[in-house]
Amino acid sequence: MKEAQVQYPKVLTVAEIKRRLGLSSTGTAYLLKRRIQLFASDLVPRMQEAFYRDNKLRFGDFRFPRDREADLTELVKDKPIPQADTLVLYSVGNLSNKGRKRFRRKGQTSSIYRSSSVDGRGEQVGTLVNTVAVKNGPAFFDSIPNQKAETVNPILFKYIPVHNPVFTDGGYSLPSMNHRTINHSLKSKDKRHTWSRGRWSKNGIHTQVAEGRQGILKRAFRSYGWLNPKYSTLALNEFTAIGNLRYFGLEDLLPDESKENPVRYQLDDNWSLRDSRNRNMPGHRGPVSELVSKQTYDAKTLLEIQHDERKSDAQRIKDTLTKVPDLKIRRRLQLENHRYRRWLKGKTTQDQRRKQRYYQTLAESIWHTIPSDSLIEIHDLARRHRISGKHIYRLLGIWTAAGLIETIDLNRKTKNKIIEYYDIRRLSPALLPILYIMPKAAVPEFNKRWHAKARRIA
Repeated sequence: MKEAQVQYPKVLTVAEIKRRLGLSSTGTAYLLKRRIQLFASDLVPRMQEAFYRDNKLRFGDFRFPRDREADLTELVKDKPIPQADTLVLYSVGNLSNKGRKRFRRKGQTSSIYRSSSVDGRGEQVGTLVNTVAVKNGPAFFDSIPNQKAETVNPILFKYIPVHNPVFTDGGYSLPSMNHRTINHSLKSKDKRHTWSRGRWSKNGIHTQVAEGRQGILKRAFRSYGWLNPKYSTLALNEFTAIGNLRYFGLEDLLPDESKENPVRYQLDDNWSLRDSRNRNMPGHRGPVSELVSKQTYDAKTLLEIQHDERKSDAQRIKDTLTKVPDLKIRRRLQLENHRYRRWLKGKTTQDQRRKQRYYQTLAESIWHTIPSDSLIEIHDLARRHRISGKHIYRLLGIWTAAGLIETIDLNRKTKNKIIEYYDIRRLSPALLPILYIMPKAAVPEFNKRWHAKARRIA
């Protein structure tokens, strides 16, 4: 570990471990390399939690101007705004595809798969990486299968709060008032030039920090020659942890049980961190092969991806509904899902789609943590997932009106009512995508309707 830290950003290869330690067996060096990667994989979630906490405390009351074309240069010049970008490691060229081009994928995703015309399966050969970095601060790298919002948004929100300021390129769509993008495809208004000089930096918005870290990552991974995507998560965790050790103190990486006076922050955390403490506590033991298997990346082939895509929405809905034995609840789920699909076919704005994606992701994350055999208070649920109680309140009304949960009203009419309390219990074992947004004018009537369905304790 010391050797790897000293020679960072150059990576420590198996061959180098074997040569430096004078080992006769490559298998022994390979085992040592895997142990380093597993140790680094235990450090990354703790770095992630410390980074999240720092951003929450630093930008808790920070807001960008409502005008998205406003110049932010003076506002952000002394602030470490997180930046996000994606890159491809070991892209597949036409030579490795026997001259064949790939028509089924576009952009960066197309360059990580071998053509299905070559091997019949379309094996993933390259690695697509999501990068989160700040200036003069840590950087985090994650192996991802694609650049869709449902893939990259939960990964970003592992590192930064939902409304934290963040700079990305135009490929990201985040449900945040503090999200700003730079258009790397901006054309020049001058006919003498093709591209605009504002496509790299405009109004103080840029992703050059993330791109610089990606350049370091690309040069470092040349030492591997080629890396199997299956083990990309282990390699990226190692590179992340060793590179970030200079930005974190030992007290930031120790579990709470090892600290003399642990400080617990009640933050508006996200659902992806809910079990990181339990998963990375001391005493987690097991064979190296078993631990490695838990950190491997599921690299699907094009054939498997296409098979999943061909599976119709109707079939997925049918599979989900078979898990619901109650015919009345099953019918309600079908009606709500039908209303959602009808909304998708209508005219919707970008803001409406962004909010719907956010609430849908939130709903899928917390749905199965709501008990079906006991009651839980909504503020306890919010604290458990470290999210805003206001957002759970929106889901509470939708689910109560649809009859998917049982809601007990615990409020009393007082002169100064500040917080509303509700106990909830899950009635449906499964959840389909349903509509979570509505016109502002319809909110008062909707609130009356779902409040009438809530059971009150005499």
